[in-house]
Amino acid sequence: PLAGANAAAFGLDASIYPAGKAPINQFRALFDQVPRPARENELRASALAYAILAQAAGSRRPHADEQVEAALDLLHRHWNDPDLTFKTVADRLAVGDTALAARFRAVMGVTPSAYLKRLRIQNALAQLRISDRPIKEIAWRCGYADPNYFARVIRRITGQSPSTLA
Repeated sequence: PLAGANAAAFGLDASIYPAGKAPINQFRALFDQVPRPARENELRASALAYAILAQAAGSRRPHADEQVEAALDLLHRHWNDPDLTFKTVADRLAVGDTALAARFRAVMGVTPSAYLKRLRIQNALAQLRISDRPIKEIAWRCGYADPNYFARVIRRITGQSPSTLA
């Protein structure tokens, strides 16, 4: 229940961060400890979780570009709108999309469209795992107007169909 508060304490908000190579061994060790309801295992799991958070927080780069910050804000608020594109973000900010895209990539390390796709996919994967909603509805809630395209994107990224993940 405190995961969100703990992440916030490390200065991490809901976003995508270039954290480098994932600490797979740390995650495996964490997942081994979580289902064991003993105090010693809870303490180990907490220590591992904090180590992973510290690594993620240490890799976060502060955003120094006000237009990129404004673009991020729009992307985070409207990521689930199927009509949202980086062109519409640039139009709302009254700046050129090519120049803003270059600045965005320089600050964030990914293209704006890749960032938006990651936001949508992260949310879609979470919803597929925890929701009983139909896949078509999850696709729509995550900014994909075409459920068939959504299924292809999920399959390309995970190697599994959305129904397998649900």
